[in-house]
Amino acid sequence: MIAWVLFIANFVKKLVHERELRLHEYMKMMGVNPISHFFAWFIESACFLIITIITLTIILKAGRVLPHSDGFLLFLYLSDYGLSILAISFLVSSFFDKTNIAGLSGALIYVISFFPFIIVMSLESSLSFSTKSALSLFAPTCFSYASQYITRYESQGEGIQWSNQYISPMAGDTSSFGWLCWLLLIDSVCYFIIGAYIRIVFPGKYGIAKPWYFPVMPSFWTGLFCCCSKGPENVNRGLLFSNIMKNNLSAFPNEKDSKVEGGFPSHMKEEEISGLPVGVALHGLTKTYGDRAAIENLNVKFYEGQVTALLGHNGAGKTTTMSLLTGLFAPSSGTIEVYGKDMETNIDDVRQELGVCMQYDVHFDHLTTKEHLLLYGQIKAPHWSQNDLKAQVRKILEETGMYAHRHKRVGTLSGGMKRKLSISIAFIGGSRLVVLDEPTTGVDPCSRRAIWDIVIKHKKDRTIILSTHHLDEAEVLSDRIAFLERGGLKCCGSPFYLKDKLAQGYNLTLTKKVQAPDSQARFDGVEVKTFIQSYMPDARLKEAEMGDLVYSLPPFSTSNAEAYRSLLSSLDSNLDLLQLGCYGISDTTLEEVFLQLTQDDTEPAEDKPYSVSESMPDLSASRDSLPEDLQNNSIFGDKASLTGSSTVHGLALTWQQVTAMLMKRVHHSRRDWKGLFSQVVLPVVFIILAMGLGSIKSDLQHFPEMELSPALYHLGPQYSFFSNQNPNSSNLVNSMMSFPGIDNGCLNSPDKPYVPDQLLHNHFLTCLATFSPPLLLCLYLALPNSLLTLFSFICHCQSIPF
Repeated sequence: MIAWVLFIANFVKKLVHERELRLHEYMKMMGVNPISHFFAWFIESACFLIITIITLTIILKAGRVLPHSDGFLLFLYLSDYGLSILAISFLVSSFFDKTNIAGLSGALIYVISFFPFIIVMSLESSLSFSTKSALSLFAPTCFSYASQYITRYESQGEGIQWSNQYISPMAGDTSSFGWLCWLLLIDSVCYFIIGAYIRIVFPGKYGIAKPWYFPVMPSFWTGLFCCCSKGPENVNRGLLFSNIMKNNLSAFPNEKDSKVEGGFPSHMKEEEISGLPVGVALHGLTKTYGDRAAIENLNVKFYEGQVTALLGHNGAGKTTTMSLLTGLFAPSSGTIEVYGKDMETNIDDVRQELGVCMQYDVHFDHLTTKEHLLLYGQIKAPHWSQNDLKAQVRKILEETGMYAHRHKRVGTLSGGMKRKLSISIAFIGGSRLVVLDEPTTGVDPCSRRAIWDIVIKHKKDRTIILSTHHLDEAEVLSDRIAFLERGGLKCCGSPFYLKDKLAQGYNLTLTKKVQAPDSQARFDGVEVKTFIQSYMPDARLKEAEMGDLVYSLPPFSTSNAEAYRSLLSSLDSNLDLLQLGCYGISDTTLEEVFLQLTQDDTEPAEDKPYSVSESMPDLSASRDSLPEDLQNNSIFGDKASLTGSSTVHGLALTWQQVTAMLMKRVHHSRRDWKGLFSQVVLPVVFIILAMGLGSIKSDLQHFPEMELSPALYHLGPQYSFFSNQNPNSSNLVNSMMSFPGIDNGCLNSPDKPYVPDQLLHNHFLTCLATFSPPLLLCLYLALPNSLLTLFSFICHCQSIPF
C-alpha cells in the first residue's frame, strides 16, 4: 500500500503545477474544454499505472507469491485500485494551488486514509457489515482489507477465484472480496464527483465560480448533455437597466446624456464611430473586492478593425478589465458583449474566438516554440488541414523573427523570445478578439518594432485591445485610446482627438549657443522670454535645462496663425543676437496628455518654470559658490548625519545581523499560520492518533495458558536427571545449557576433537535411554539437525533458527 504513495504525490503535483502556472486557465481562455483537459491528464496517468499494474501481476504470479489466485482477477483488482488512486489525486488537487504543498499533503492524506484499516483488523469480528463498508470508503483501507481475503484464500491453498470472490473464507463473516472491489469503484466515483464539484464552486484565485446549487439548474444539464441547440444569446436590455440606470448613465449609443456619460463630461468623449461593427461592448461593468471597487460602472465599446489602448496609472483598473474580458474573473455586475454574445452565458463560444497575450508568459517549458504554435493552432482552428496549419506556423515564426529558434524548448529561451511567442499564440488560429496585456514588456527595441508591425498587419477583421505603459507605443498602434481612472472611464477617443481637446499647444525648444572661452557675449534668459512673449503673450517657460529652454505656446488657431509665422521668422533672423544655436517646435505628446489627465484637477497650475534638473542642485559645484541656503541644506551635511557616528564591526556586526534575521523569521512565522500549524499542531495530533490506534485491543479469542508437565503423560513414576560422571555427556549438557550467541554457529576453538555426527547421535540416544524419561526423548527428537550440529563442536558456519 505504501508503494502507491509516489503515484499520489506525482499525479497531484501535475494537476496543481498547471494551476499554479495558470496554464489551466490560459488553456480555457484559448478554448480548451475543461473535460478535455481532464481526460488528457487521466489517460496519461492511467498509462503509467497500467504499466506498473501489469508488472505487479506478473511478479505475483510468476514469482509464485500468489500461485493459487486467478491472474486476471488480480489484474482487475489492482486496476480498480489504480482508478481510486487517480480519483484521490484529483480530489486532493482541488484544495491546493501550490505544487510542493499539494504533493506533500496528498501523500499525507493517503497515509492517513490507511489508519481505519487498523481498526477494521482489530475489531473485525465485532464490526457490522455497514460499519466495515463505511470504513472502506477510504480507498487505502478498502484495498488493504481486500488483500486480507486474498491472503486467507492463499493460506488455504485455494486462492481467490471468480467462484469464491463473494464468499468469505471465515465463518460468520459478512464481507467479501467481491464486495470490497465494488466499494473501491464506488470510492473512485465519489472522489471524482466531489473533486469536480469543488473545482466548479470554488475555482480558486482564477476562474468563474458557479453557485453551490448548480447541479439542480436546468441550464447545467442542458449544456452538459447538449439536449438542445443553444444559439447565441444577445444582451438583454432589461437586465442591464438595474446596473446602468442606477447612476442615471446611458448604456447605449442612442441614449444621450447632455451632462454625464460613462462617468466623465460628455465633451471629453469622441462621438461613436458609425459604419464599423462593434466587437466588444462593456455595459455597466463593475468588479468589487470586498468593500473596494476595482471597476465601477464602466461603459465603453471596442470596434472591429481597430486597436484600442487602455491607459491609466497603476491601480486604475486596466488589469482587472483585461481579466474580465478574458473570463479569468466574473464581474460583480454588468455585461460584457462579444460580437453580440453575452460572455457570462456564452463563455465557451466567446473563447473560441479569443486570443490572449497575458501580462506574464504562460508556456510549457518542455515544448518547443513550433510545438506551442501547432498546439494552439489545432485548438483554435480545428478545421485547418495539417498543411495549412504548418504554413501558418511558419509564416508567424518568420514574422516574429523566431524561425531560427523553432526547435528550441521554451524553457531555454530568453524573456524577450518568450514574449514574442506569447504574441504569436494570441494571433494564431484566426482569433477575432485579441487581448494584449503589455505585449512588449522585456523586449529589445528591434523586437518591439517587429511586434508593432505584427499588430498593425493583423488588425484587419479583428478587435484588438491593448494595455501598455509605453505611451509612444499606444500613440503609434492605437486607433482609439481609453483612459481609466479609479475603475472608471475618464475619456475616450483617438490620439488626435485627445490631443486636440486636452493638449496645451506646441512646445518651442531653444538650444543655447556654445560660447567661446574668450567671448564677451552672454546668454540672457530674460531677453529671450521678452522676445517670445512679444509675439505670443500667453507663452510660458515650461522647462529649463542646462543647455535647453522649453516654452509652451498656446494651441494653433486661425486667430494666432500670423503670430506663429512672425515668431518663427524672427527667430530665424535673431538666433545670433539671442545667443541661440537652434530651435525646434513640436506638438504635445501623448505623455503630456496622460500626465494632465492623471493629475489632480484641484491642483493649482504653477506659472513658474519647473524642471527635474532644477529641483536638484549641481552636486559637482563648489560648496562655497552656492548660496547660503543651499550650503545649509541637509544633502550637504556630514556623512555621519546619514550613516551614524560609528561603524559596527566584528562580533557586534554579526550579532546585529543575526538579530535582524531572527526578527524577520519571527514575523514570517507569526503570519504564516499554515506553516506554524503543520510544525506545532500536526505532530501532536499524529502522536495522539497513533496512541489511540495502539490502545485498541484485538477481539481475537485468547485461550488460557497450559502448564507443561510430565504428569500430563500419566506414565506412573517419573525420573529426572541428577548427575552423570561421563565427561562427554557433561560437556554436551553444558553446551546445550549455555548461550552460544545470536546467529553464531561457528566455534573457533572446540574443546574436543572432531566426532562424527552419527556417533554423537548414538551416544546421545544411549544417555537419554539410560536416565531420561520418554519426555526428554521426545524433546531430543524435536531438536533440528542444525542445533545438534552446533552441539557437536564441529566448526560449521550456519545460522541457528529461532
